[in-house]
Order: sequence, then structure tokens, then C-alpha cells
Amino acid sequence: MPRLLRILCITSCVVAVGTVPAHAASSVVGETISVDRCLGFPLRDGVHRQSVNADVNQSISGIPPRVAGTFGPGESGRICVGFQNTTGKPIDLELTTADVAADDDGVPLVGVENATYGASSWIKLPARRVDDLRQGEIAWLVVDVRVPDDAAPGSWYSNITAASPVAPSTTSSDGPSQVVSSPAVAIQVFFDIPGEGTRGGVIQNVRATRVIWWDGLHFGRVDFLEKLRGLSLATIRFEWQNRGSYSDGVKARIVIRSALSGREVETIDVPEGIVLRGVSRKFSGTWDDHIPLVGRFTPTLEVTGTDGKVTKRELDSIWVIPSWLYLLALVVAVGIPIWMRVRSRRRYRELLARLDAAEAKSTDDPDDWDDERY
Repeated sequence: MPRLLRILCITSCVVAVGTVPAHAASSVVGETISVDRCLGFPLRDGVHRQSVNADVNQSISGIPPRVAGTFGPGESGRICVGFQNTTGKPIDLELTTADVAADDDGVPLVGVENATYGASSWIKLPARRVDDLRQGEIAWLVVDVRVPDDAAPGSWYSNITAASPVAPSTTSSDGPSQVVSSPAVAIQVFFDIPGEGTRGGVIQNVRATRVIWWDGLHFGRVDFLEKLRGLSLATIRFEWQNRGSYSDGVKARIVIRSALSGREVETIDVPEGIVLRGVSRKFSGTWDDHIPLVGRFTPTLEVTGTDGKVTKRELDSIWVIPSWLYLLALVVAVGIPIWMRVRSRRRYRELLARLDAAEAKSTDDPDDWDDERY
């Protein structure tokens, strides 16, 4: 495998402190590190500044590297990233680097100290603070990258964060407390070090419904029947455990087939996701359309990793039962006790009526009177 460094970037932008990642394209053999877009603009505070028109969205926008480099372990290079002020007013930026790990759902989580496979020490910022960044202005950073000589093959993770500092708030003893947030954004830089690494993973913790109450005529979209059927009742959940040395780009789909005829009824595309090295990430797909009126159906989960290998798992069958059968069963369950009580009351009244008739007949018969005299 040729020596190659590929950098995948995640960018995000939020009004309060936090990040929402989105991956950029990785490099290919023959690309060179490009810092052209960082140059040609006035240099101040260690960054190049470009004034452009931008819409105000009360946040900071992160601009990831355009291309990646072709250096490997022990080699150095530069990348260009940018931060744009779209808050609507001049702000100061504090720039920091940190390692990246994954949260409990396997989603990249920035700013994790001493994270496994962290690579924040590999990057060096040209500045730690940018003052008075005007509305719409971009601060371009030429970031130095040096990969250690002993960097092991596999994926390594870091991020560059830009945050607007806020003055500490004071709260009086008799006044309500105040929560102060500041705009921030993180550009996550993922390094892939070539070598004798492995790729691939396994499916685990699959959970799926066994019965779907459905009407087959989309009457289930009525609020009452939706509540009766239950939200996400036809959702299939699973986890992909990355057992390789590199990040795994996971694509998955769920194929629903009739257990009787084998005919394909529906294909559910699961949203794609990146699974970090050494972690598991949760995925799900919901069967909410083209559901037949009744039947038994077998879902097959198909997961494709970055290496192109397809892992399949056939799940337990799902029964589709019309929702009106549930209503009918409910009516029967309630109706039978009522009918039995009504029948018992009717029989009781009939018995009283026969007793009254027998007593009346006994009173009106003269022979009975003679028997009483003697």
C-alpha cells in the first residue's frame, strides 16, 4: 500500500457552544497540500483576513481543508482552514486544538482530553487568538502538520475549535441566575496513516419489532391509529462495531421480503455514517411505507464498509396485522363480559318470573285449600 496521508474533515456550526459534524472528501494519490486560498490577503494576528459578504446566522462558520497532503509518518506539511464571522457583529476568536473521541452513540465528540487515537499534538496553529473579526470576514489559518515518526497505521483524530469568548456574568443574591452562551465551531481533522492496518467490522445489538399493527390503507396516519400503532413501531436498530485500524464509512440498507413468496416488498436506506476506530455506532431504519395489509415478512440487514465488503444478517420475521383486528379484539374483549352480564340478568329475571307464576298458581288452586284444612 503506497505511503499516503488522507485527511477527512468534519465541519459544523452552531449558535451555542457545540458542533454538528459533516465529512469532507478525502485525498487521492498525487494531490499536494494547498494553502493558496490562505494567501493573498492581509496578515494580522497571525492569520490572513478576507472580507466577503455573508448572511447573518448568529454563528461562526468553519471552512475545512480543500485538499489533503501526500506525506506520511515523520513527514510535515501545511493545510489551510478558515473561520468566518456570521454573527452580525465584530467578535474575537480564541483558537484551540483538542483530541477527538466518540460519544455513547459512536458519534464524533470534540474536545476529549487524552482520547484514544488523539492527534491534536500533530497540528500547530499560527495564532491562538484573533481580535476584532468583522461581520462576514474570514480568518484563514495556515496550519502546520507534523506526523510523528512512530505513528502507527490507522486513523487518528483531532479538531481545531474557534470560540468567541464572553465576559463572566455576575448574579445578585436576590436576582435570577443567567446562562451565557457563545458561538463556537469545530473543524475536525482526521488523519489516515498508511501501513499494515486492517479494515472491517461486525453487526451487533440488532433490535427489531416482531409485530406491526397496520391497516394497509394508510388509515394508520390518522392521529388515533398512529397512537394505537405506536411511533417507530417498525424501526430496526443495530450497531456497527469498527474492528479495523481505520475509520469506517458505513452504508446500510434493510431489504424486506415476503416470507411466503420471497418477493421484495420494500428497501429501507439507512443514513450513512462514519464509525471511528475502535468504537461502535448506532444506526436505524424505519419501515413506514408500502406496508401490506397482512402477512409475515423477513428483513435482511446489509451493511457495506469502506472496504466494500457487504455483511448480511437475516432477522426474525415481522408479522403485519391489520390494526382493525386490534379494535375488533378490543370490542370483543369488552363486549363478552357485558353480554354475559346482560344474559345473566335476563336469566335471573326469567327465573323470578317462573317462581312468581308458580306461587300464583298454587294460591289460585282450590284443591290446595282442602289439603290445608285437613
